[in-house]
Amino acid sequence: MIYFCCLNQFLSFMQANEVFQLFTGIGATRIEPLNHSGLPKLFYVESTKGNFVLQENKLSEYTEIETLSSQMIRISRLLKAVYLETGSDYPQFVFNPNNAYFINDKNQLGWHLSECISGSLLNAKVANSQLAFELGKALGKFHKLGAASGAENYCTQPANFEKLSKAIEKLQKKTTSEANPFIEYANSKLPLIQAFEDSIRLGEIPARFSHNNIALHHFRLNSKANELVLTGLCAANKSSCLFDFGNLSIAIQGFSGGLNSFFDLQKFEQMLGGYFSETLAFLSIDETSNLGASTEFALVKELINAVNNEFYSETKSNTINEKNGAKLSNELYALCSDFDKKREEIEDLIEKLTLAHLRKQVLNLKSLL
Repeated sequence: MIYFCCLNQFLSFMQANEVFQLFTGIGATRIEPLNHSGLPKLFYVESTKGNFVLQENKLSEYTEIETLSSQMIRISRLLKAVYLETGSDYPQFVFNPNNAYFINDKNQLGWHLSECISGSLLNAKVANSQLAFELGKALGKFHKLGAASGAENYCTQPANFEKLSKAIEKLQKKTTSEANPFIEYANSKLPLIQAFEDSIRLGEIPARFSHNNIALHHFRLNSKANELVLTGLCAANKSSCLFDFGNLSIAIQGFSGGLNSFFDLQKFEQMLGGYFSETLAFLSIDETSNLGASTEFALVKELINAVNNEFYSETKSNTINEKNGAKLSNELYALCSDFDKKREEIEDLIEKLTLAHLRKQVLNLKSLL
């Protein structure tokens, strides 16, 4: 018998169970959604054969399911080999009966099935600073081990980097009075955003192995090593790792469990400390000095996405409910405004932690001499 979280998701669960049976030949005993936004569809599945994660991959015009599968499998194997050296584990993908790592459903959408490593699945609000530290550390380890394993050489997808500055300029041509404060705010950020984008385009900020799809549901707890492992490789590419850092910076502000109206400096500090514990040995000065800009970039990008979805979505009617139509836009605007108030504190914090970790590295080096 399959247990469902809510009846109105019955069809999605049945679809997931049908796809799961195509992989394993048996049905699921329990299915739960892992990302409640539904994009992409992601399910935790229990069965008599074990526990798994089932993910739908909506492919772009430049990525076929065979190409995507090949990339994901090769990177997964590389990361597993490096993780095993440290006593950790990394979830592997599962064959279908035809010895392929993917299945196309009746709608020709691609699906992958991966093992669920022992422990818990993280899919909730970041409730404390210690968890923020562990998230930062997991992201840092992913960047470090990805580079060490040569995983970036297997990234066949183009970097998904649409210029945010172009999106803001396009949005300026829209005319909805309720959206104007958000658009004016984004426009005020154009000089900083353009400078950040130019640094990446010119190579001043180096390209590294990047996840490119940071969300809390991609972090899994490996109980054997008592650490978080970052999964969800479908968008991995060679890009700036600052995009990942910025996206995680705002994920810990509550995107999976009720968005904060204030920027939580304590959680940011802990996340930054965890990230530096794995990465500061190879990050460049240009990267560390742009960590604040990467967070601001991510905030403004989410605000622009919310404004487009809530005011200008093609699937909505021309009239919007003014009370509910701009809920996320208002929440993000409040978060952006508080970030601005704390921007100087954030830059001081980044500088302080950078120096502290560098001193620690020097002391560790001296102790080896």
